Amino acid sequence: AKAAPVVKKIDPATPLPLLAVQVEGNKRLDRAKITALSGLKPGTPVNQDSFSAAHLALMDTGLFESVAYRFEKPADQEGYIATFEVM
Repeated sequence: AKAAPVVKKIDPATPLPLLAVQVEGNKRLDRAKITALSGLKPGTPVNQDSFSAAHLALMDTGLFESVAYRFEKPADQEGYIATFEVM
């Protein structure tokens, strides 16, 4: 039997660099425009509050009926990947 991978728990309040922003469900704007509207910049330190603020910024544009987000920390990298699902 394989040993289970070691999962390092990260407190979502801990700022780590933003590795990438992914966008799903988008039909009208390019990913770069949505990333810019979110206020997030890859390479800058972010945490859960940063993603909440980006979510609010995208909703406040009035361009989307709904915005959902998730963020994850890849096991092999020090940072977060944000994914926004826009409708």
